[in-house]
Formats: sequence, structure tokens, C-alpha cells
Amino acid sequence: MSCFVDIDGNDVWNPANQVARLFISQARATADAFRLDSGVGDVIEDQCGIDGRAFTSFVTTLIAEYEHTNNPTLRRLTEGVLVVSLALLKRAGLPPEPPDEWRECVNAQERHMPRP
Repeated sequence: MSCFVDIDGNDVWNPANQVARLFISQARATADAFRLDSGVGDVIEDQCGIDGRAFTSFVTTLIAEYEHTNNPTLRRLTEGVLVVSLALLKRAGLPPEPPDEWRECVNAQERHMPRP
């Protein structure tokens, strides 16, 4: 079983349900920790909608928080959400571009994410 993930109606990812649930939970938990709106909606009939504007703002702010902190644990906890989120935004043609030091990792992640 799989789930379709779309950003503003544009299908960008077709992960297994378990992977979708984990990403959605991690994105929401990270947003809550930073008091942000992730823009990630609920899964309804195997479809998860993401609000592009809110998600872009979430990812942009999360990158700034990541770059601002020197806490290695905080960085490690946010990396997974950031890499997958940046890959999703890349597929949707939305900013921000991955930071230079993350570009290769984000590109590799994006290549391994099932397309709808």
C-alpha cells in the first residue's frame, strides 16, 4: 500500500504508507518543537496534501535554525526532515534551493523517492 503526497495539488511522491506516516509525524513534531506550521496535512484516502507556501516557510526557517545552532543533537534530529523536505520542494519546483553542502545528499534522496 502506498500514499500519494502532493504540494498544492502537484503529486510529488508516492511512498509506502509507513514511510509517509513517519515523515508526516517527524515534520509535524519538528514544526511543533520550533513553533512553526509545517503545512503538512492529514492523510485522507491515501493522499497527503501539503500547502506549498507554509511548507516553504517551514523549510526555510528550519534551515536557518539548523545553521544558527551549534547543538549537534538538534542538528542531527532535524537533518532527516530537512533532506526529505528539500527533495519534495525540488520536485515541486519551489524554493529554497538546498544549501551547497546539502545539495548532493538532497539530490541522492530525491532519486530514491518513488514518483507518483
